[in-house]
Amino acid sequence: MPEPDVAPDWAHAPRRLGPEAIASHFARSLGAAVHAALARWQRAVDGGGRRSSDGLMALVRREALAARLPEPEIDGALRRLDPGLRAYARGPWPRHATIFLEQPVRHHLVAPDGFAVDLHLRVDRVARYRRSVAIIDFKTVTPHALELRADQWQLRTYALAAPELLGVAPSTVRLFVIDLLSGTEHAVSSDPAALGMAAGDLLSGARGIATGNFALGQDHDDRPCWSCGFRLTCPASLAPKPPAR
Repeated sequence: MPEPDVAPDWAHAPRRLGPEAIASHFARSLGAAVHAALARWQRAVDGGGRRSSDGLMALVRREALAARLPEPEIDGALRRLDPGLRAYARGPWPRHATIFLEQPVRHHLVAPDGFAVDLHLRVDRVARYRRSVAIIDFKTVTPHALELRADQWQLRTYALAAPELLGVAPSTVRLFVIDLLSGTEHAVSSDPAALGMAAGDLLSGARGIATGNFALGQDHDDRPCWSCGFRLTCPASLAPKPPAR
């Protein structure tokens, strides 16, 4: 389901969850524009085009304008993203052969007792990497510790779908979060233990949802409900009311 465009309510959020720690609606919309631009740019590179960082920046701006984002905010965001995006364009990743870009994936995850959940995923990029395959997740906002843990968990869900997506065992896939703002990358473990924990979390969450239990456990107090567009209808929301005008 698309996330409702509900304005953040930072006036009532705990100070430790201030807006500097959570991506805003603008940042998420800009992130979608950057993802679209990267896919178009990479397809051109795979087709023999130049790895032009100027071309990548122009595509990002075009996609952001097409998304009807405010131009002054676009200009400021692109100034911040410029070093990281250009570093990515000049770095080794664009040279790796692409297998998939912005690929939708469905994965049927089954527990030993027969309980199952269907996952509908969308992978940013899959590329050949050191005699193996890498799944890459791009981030346009440097994740704080809570979000980075979620990003790592998300990448492992992609690895679980590797048999359907790539015809290879999940543990043979390499996983990377690429932070385009700082120009850094984070390798994420795909060993059987880590993937087993991710699968267990998915099945546990799905069992709860199937029975109407939306509780989020001990990490609930650290959830960024005040910036979430679903918070007005989520049964477990800590911020269930619209922000005061």
